[in-house]
Amino acid sequence: LQKHLTDVTESYTGQLELAEHSVQGQLNNLVDSSAVYYRCGALKKSHLLEIWINHLFANASGLEIESISISKGKLKAKVGHLKPVNQSEALQHLNELANLFTGSVRQPLCFPPETAFSYVESMQEVTSIEDAKAIAEGQWDKGGFPESNDPYWSRLFSIPRDLDSKFVESA
Repeated sequence: LQKHLTDVTESYTGQLELAEHSVQGQLNNLVDSSAVYYRCGALKKSHLLEIWINHLFANASGLEIESISISKGKLKAKVGHLKPVNQSEALQHLNELANLFTGSVRQPLCFPPETAFSYVESMQEVTSIEDAKAIAEGQWDKGGFPESNDPYWSRLFSIPRDLDSKFVESA
């Protein structure tokens, strides 16, 4: 943990022109050839999504960096690594995410982070989309603060009905 946390960090500010979008970003806590993200608490899936977007932005900008996440939950620190992504692939992923974002301005995007991550994770283990959707539906109501209790998510979406083909594609 100590090797990633130093007093000397750099930042980067840039702008990218994607196929249909212009994206601006600022990256902080750049150490050597890594971006370091730390959190005193468990790393939620929404935090992972933010790290992934920043990672794509950095690599799409040509920085070719690794992203390191450090979080301290109840038991011990967890360290995660995202390897560099080649610039053209990072640009493609970033453009897809920007398209999802602009589409969600016109019509809400069913993408509760914990539920969506559960779906993607379960697709690695099960062969049926329906089984994976059932696991994601279980995640919707799971935990101390389930997404089903979030007034914004529950007001916009009805699970399992909204775990449709659009959800499957965006997850």
